[in-house]
Amino acid sequence: MFQYLIHCLPPLPEEWKIKVDKAIKGEIIEHWLSDYSFTAPLRIKPGESWNAYFEATWTGPSLQDPSLLNYLRLKFSPIKAEYDSLWSGDKYLIVKSYNSSNYHIVFRPNNSDTFMIASKSRLGIYNDMHFTLQVNYQFLPKMFVYINSRYSRDVEVSCSDGLFCNGEERHVLIGSSKICMNAKLKPCDDPNGNPCSSYKCDEANRECSPTPIGGVSCRKCNSTNFDENDVCKELNLECGWNVEKRLYCGTCEQSKVCSKNKCIDVMFLKEGSCQKPYRLYNKSLTIPANGLPSFTINGDLSLDKYVDHVIPVCNPAPVPDIVYEFEINSQVPMGIEVQMLKADGSTHIMDTVLALTNETCSPLPLYSFCGDDSVPPGGVSSRIFGKLSNGLYKLVATAFSNVPLNLQAFELRVKFYPNCIPQCDGNRNCGSDGCGGECGSCRNGQICHSESGLCRADPCLPDCTYMIKENVTERRDCGMDGCGNLCGSCNLFKNEICAFETGKCVQVQLCDHLLPVCLGSPPKTIENPYCGHDCKWYGMIELLGDLTPGNKSFVLPSIEYNWVNVSNRSCAIIEGCHKKSGERLLMRFHTFVHNIGRENFYPPVAAESPHLFEWSPCHAHFHFDGFALFNLYDMNHRLVSIGGKRGFCIEDSVQTIYGEHISCENKFDCSNQGIQPGWADLYPNVLDCQWLDITEIEREKWYIYEICSNVARKLHEASNTNDCKRFPVYVPDVPLDLEAPALKYDKVLKKRNITTEPELSPEPGEIENDNKNKSNVKIGKKFISILIALMTIKNNLIQS
Repeated sequence: MFQYLIHCLPPLPEEWKIKVDKAIKGEIIEHWLSDYSFTAPLRIKPGESWNAYFEATWTGPSLQDPSLLNYLRLKFSPIKAEYDSLWSGDKYLIVKSYNSSNYHIVFRPNNSDTFMIASKSRLGIYNDMHFTLQVNYQFLPKMFVYINSRYSRDVEVSCSDGLFCNGEERHVLIGSSKICMNAKLKPCDDPNGNPCSSYKCDEANRECSPTPIGGVSCRKCNSTNFDENDVCKELNLECGWNVEKRLYCGTCEQSKVCSKNKCIDVMFLKEGSCQKPYRLYNKSLTIPANGLPSFTINGDLSLDKYVDHVIPVCNPAPVPDIVYEFEINSQVPMGIEVQMLKADGSTHIMDTVLALTNETCSPLPLYSFCGDDSVPPGGVSSRIFGKLSNGLYKLVATAFSNVPLNLQAFELRVKFYPNCIPQCDGNRNCGSDGCGGECGSCRNGQICHSESGLCRADPCLPDCTYMIKENVTERRDCGMDGCGNLCGSCNLFKNEICAFETGKCVQVQLCDHLLPVCLGSPPKTIENPYCGHDCKWYGMIELLGDLTPGNKSFVLPSIEYNWVNVSNRSCAIIEGCHKKSGERLLMRFHTFVHNIGRENFYPPVAAESPHLFEWSPCHAHFHFDGFALFNLYDMNHRLVSIGGKRGFCIEDSVQTIYGEHISCENKFDCSNQGIQPGWADLYPNVLDCQWLDITEIEREKWYIYEICSNVARKLHEASNTNDCKRFPVYVPDVPLDLEAPALKYDKVLKKRNITTEPELSPEPGEIENDNKNKSNVKIGKKFISILIALMTIKNNLIQS
């Protein structure tokens, strides 16, 4: 313990004085601290005191003389002006311990200090920490630590007690004062007490049970949580998945296939089926040994003769299938790429699915042989690719769901190259595909921009129009004209933002979603009003949607490990899902985002809230950033890998909760986005960004997997205490083989005779807060950056 006051210390040793003077003058910049962590309470009630400490590895001048520790302090300062409401003035940390063998140093306030007083008025997440190193009387101006920590792992001033089952406490406005008020309704209870709409609450997973407490008598529609065989018989379903993809009724005997949940004799299948497939290449069954650079095939899923009878691994929905057959007979592996688009070439309307199977229409193991929402071609169109050895194959063309928009005429764009896979990643529509062919061709009057792979007019003709419907256009008031110039600009002083798609200036209400402030007084009709994360007023009894990620029962069965070769021009690189190109080892998984609230969840609309979206030229659609975040920690809670999911099409993918208030049919899709209560939005592990890069971490050991939804708090919901789920996951060593099938998680455990998983220990270094809230978090990074100048704090409102 070191409690000397700096002004009582003897003069600084000459060696230190020289180094400090040079650091102040900017003559040397040394990293005196590294491998830091900042530990603080996860939640603090408004107006209550809290404490913190800072750990690091000392890499500065020698500290062999213990008295030198008394010269060191860390000045803890607010970064943003609004942080003045979190604490008053600058605070200091002094050295509390130092280990000379491993150079581990701990800074902490004096025991007599009240370190911080949480804001009484502005609640939210405070995620920027700024420490300046002080030696004796001197602050080292170019040696400070800027911690911009991650969402959901930061200090939060909140009324919440961190529990889910008792409901969300809110900071309610009563007269001119604000108080913390307990929830009026528990999240799993029906407002009217109906047992068929009430559920047991699972505090461990912070969610409601999938079946109501009223039991089997409450069954409104079929459910995987009751006896599946009985339900299948009751609904007269003989086989396959039902329409909502929540009930599986098995397979048919060998001489029959499953179509629309009925077992039918294969002799009744018509052309275009697995038993009577079309030829993919009309001239012969066998693909020429020298390949086929490019050809197209047209089909139509709306025709009555096509039935559902194949189950692609990336989408088991009962949708009509069209099957094509081809054979590979070559001295080298044959590269293949097939894209499926709407017949007019558009990519954003018809939600297509492609699957490459063996001769019996059983799925092939390589993840890239089943495609949904792929780039290229972009949007909701699909793509499969890879290398094939000799054999007979069948290509299945189908759709994500059987809504009319998906059952339309389509076009297949097919390429075969000996020992080469076409590389047209990054939404390239022209230029070289890397195999001697082209990614596409440009129209007359256009030239191909070789770097971007996009067609441009030659000479470039500015276009400041927007087509609102066929043959009807409006002028774009803002955005780009296609030739590098602006069509116009918006008035930022009036909070106007350009809606990229329409080129219209939209006036928006800017909101700091982490530290929200509601303007004006709440409407008198709202009882017990509080300010939501979208800076709008809500009432305590108002029913809301509630997003939560899937727990381990949803995630673990979907985990797969495989090697990929990442192109430096792929969308995954451009949009940050991959940090490096080349050969990378991925841990893939499904992402389920459930709505367990009592109301529909409606995502923002890009045309009305452009500040919450970013246009992705790579995928050719808008991205809503912060929809989901994936992290991997070692068992000591140190972050080792980070990922993230950008929401595009938020829809009812699968029903996961059952009860009288839960719809039995999906309502929302890509054209009408949202999630109903009891339904989940599913992002399969074959999609871009559905992974964590584990190339550079140690393998054959346990890690902690974390998934969070609504990480940026851009969406106001019933509870934020259930936004993250954590559980152990085993990471195996996978030999480098780009053509090997993905290694499934259950096989990883079985091969190693692993039958139990480790328990997650509390995070290290927890501190006891004055308000006795022991829910603490340790925010750590591999290394510390000693910044040369204070980083510009960027607003995350339009990240995608």
